[in-house]
Amino acid sequence: MKTNQIMVRPMGDFEIIQRTCDGKFDCTNLLAQWNKANKNNIKKIGDYLRLKETKEFVKALMEEPEFKDGNSHLLESDDYKNFPKSIVVVTRGKNGGTYMTPLMFLDFAMWLNPAFKVKVLKFVQDEMIRYRNDAGDAYKELSSAVMKIVPKDFMPKAMQKIGEAL
Repeated sequence: MKTNQIMVRPMGDFEIIQRTCDGKFDCTNLLAQWNKANKNNIKKIGDYLRLKETKEFVKALMEEPEFKDGNSHLLESDDYKNFPKSIVVVTRGKNGGTYMTPLMFLDFAMWLNPAFKVKVLKFVQDEMIRYRNDAGDAYKELSSAVMKIVPKDFMPKAMQKIGEAL
């Protein structure tokens, strides 16, 4: 069993909350921040959930392997009745809110505003590129250090074993 942690990450002017127990993002918190900053353009999660495009997106998500065998029974409240718990979860309490799987969260965040959509896409792209570059740099450093202590002909096997160990 995983102990749930709440991770808070910056995305533009907003702080994004994600749970570690299931990887879902807090849409209620993001929406509260959005509405506070955009008082003339108040949004509601229900408006997003009622969109035909949102329902089609969820249907497409349900075809993906990670959601096919998941918790697919439907939520009960009116706004959420067509959404499986594997994609959208509503919780109460201290960290209560509407939590969405990462892909659904990204779709929701991009729905808020076209300019915000650009920021969301850049956030995802920049983080992916940064992690790839960091991993590449670390691999170069690691392999350089390993080359100093193993024979050259054993290097491929040594790196394979290190990869398995990591």
